[in-house]
Amino acid sequence: MLFQPFLFLTASLYLCNATPLTSPPQTLVPRDAVTDCQNVTLGFNASCWDLIPRSVGMESWLSTWNRTTTTCKPGELWANCFMRETGVTSNTTAGIRCDLIGTDVCPEPSTEVLESASAEASYGVASIWALQQYMTTLYQFLEGDQGSPLIDADFLNQTAPRSAKTILINILNELGDPVATQMTTIIGSPVPIKQGTFVIPTEAQAQQIVGQTVGYLLQWIMTDWIDGGFTALAVEGNLISIIAD
Repeated sequence: MLFQPFLFLTASLYLCNATPLTSPPQTLVPRDAVTDCQNVTLGFNASCWDLIPRSVGMESWLSTWNRTTTTCKPGELWANCFMRETGVTSNTTAGIRCDLIGTDVCPEPSTEVLESASAEASYGVASIWALQQYMTTLYQFLEGDQGSPLIDADFLNQTAPRSAKTILINILNELGDPVATQMTTIIGSPVPIKQGTFVIPTEAQAQQIVGQTVGYLLQWIMTDWIDGGFTALAVEGNLISIIAD
């Protein structure tokens, strides 16, 4: 594969069962940085986010794509439409659901398909896939034996009504990587989900509801390029930074 997930889930949370960490992408040392960024066979690099397309940057390119694309299916979320319409995935028949938690619902683009696509499409797809993988790993940790004590401790330290969002923010602050840090800001903003969804009635339900909250947030982030908060997470190539070449 051209890339594998590089997940900033730190040792402070003892993620011994998480995807093994690999070396982050090396900084490109090009004669022409933009030209090298256009060649995804060199690997993905966070510094390329503001260099491709030339003099525009990925954020502007993706904003234009979202504003001008008229071929998304009715009710199709932004991220799923982008994965399908850009063609940077070999999964063209089965449903693409990058808004869902899971290891096999958001297809990992193959090397061959990526190399035949534009750099802009490749970087957009890579950022969507990286976020879905990151959120899935976070969910698996929180739902596992190692996440339970952290969630229970946070639950007991809160006064009623206990909030799953607050617990999740505390855990993300412990992670401390750029994506986790930006996500705390997104969680702290109004999320268009019934507020009661985030309230934890009893300690016994804490782990389940915090896990569900991660799933709700992933779906919301993947709903819209701007309103879902994806732009904030993708800034300066933060999502690309969690991919190893």
